[in-house]
Amino acid sequence: MHYLLTFDLHGWVPPSRAPLTQEKAASYVDSLTPVEEFAYACRSTEGGGLTVIRQALDANKAWAETMAEIKGRHADIATEMLRAWNSIQLRPWYTAKEIALMFPMISAALYGNRRIEHTPSGAISKQLRNAGIFYLRNSDDPHGFLAHGRREQYLVLAEFDKWREPVSQAEFDRLIQAFPRYSDAGASKKGGGS
Repeated sequence: MHYLLTFDLHGWVPPSRAPLTQEKAASYVDSLTPVEEFAYACRSTEGGGLTVIRQALDANKAWAETMAEIKGRHADIATEMLRAWNSIQLRPWYTAKEIALMFPMISAALYGNRRIEHTPSGAISKQLRNAGIFYLRNSDDPHGFLAHGRREQYLVLAEFDKWREPVSQAEFDRLIQAFPRYSDAGASKKGGGS
């Protein structure tokens, strides 16, 4: 006891964070919502998340096809996702509405047993931002980017370092036209890297 009470701690600075143990890491991952789990997977996957987006699209398309076929509880959002399937692009950033449409399993999980009247894009956006996902910044307008006649904010899900700096509206317009549709690019590279 005397040794512990008189031990010289001069110059010792305690760490700012508690040590991470395997159990603590597992508890953290187990406590995540489906949206937070998706954000965690995007942030922690080597290659910046494009692989995660491809895999999630594969899983969600299979889920949507099954739900639409069996007319399950969430057949309405599954059918909506399948209708828009050929227009989904494979890119590192999306609006919250696009994310809700692309990943109907997440939308269904947010609503549970309640009937879905609309896609829960606001809840998805909030949870992604709280999980460290940031918006693509427009160097010309802080309200977002003009696309399809509407000004939208785009959440960055992949290649985070590449998209930290603001992008001009002209560069955004060029980029949005260049990204391939998932049905052309993503499906042919199932399980592949970015």
